[in-house]
Amino acid sequence: ERGFCAWGKVCHVREKTVLREMWRSLTWRKRSSPPSRLEHGRRDERFEGGRDQRREHASRPLAASPRRSRRDGDERRARSRSRSRDRDGSRKGSPPQEAPMRQQIAWGKQIAGRDATVQSNLRLFETHGRHFNARNLSTTAHRVAKLGTKRKERVMNDSRMRDLAAFCLRRVSDHDTQGLANVAWAFATARVEAPELFDAIAAAALPRLGEFN
Repeated sequence: ERGFCAWGKVCHVREKTVLREMWRSLTWRKRSSPPSRLEHGRRDERFEGGRDQRREHASRPLAASPRRSRRDGDERRARSRSRSRDRDGSRKGSPPQEAPMRQQIAWGKQIAGRDATVQSNLRLFETHGRHFNARNLSTTAHRVAKLGTKRKERVMNDSRMRDLAAFCLRRVSDHDTQGLANVAWAFATARVEAPELFDAIAAAALPRLGEFN
């Protein structure tokens, strides 16, 4: 079996081997051949086009930022104040927003701690009372009444106790049976006049009498 390779020489090899050598030589020539002029022109066009686009983008003038007047700044500050008032619940008719549970737990530990006093609990309520949950409100009332047994007149005449009674009245539906009992005992022991609160506690406790011990 004779065959001719790519160089015109006679090779005493099989036909498959000859075809394989011819294919390898053709593919090697195709890979090693330099690019044509047409391919060079296309590369130059792409390169020049990209360069022109970059030059055009760099030569564009920057857009002037709009100037804000003093009136726009005042309006933005007024809107931010209104949003903060809505979050705090200081606007009339807007319910107060509770703090996260992690903060509620920290306040609860501070209220029921060994170093807690009547003034410290009332001061804490005065600062963060609008963000207390129902449990912290009832705990504050109970601790103040328990720690202030020797100074009942001072606790009774404190205006913060009336504010505490108003907040407990607002959240009376969120109290559990233990919270209702603590609030009723606290304001009865401190002798704080809160008839609306006692009526609301009685109305909330009647359907749940079976839950009390």
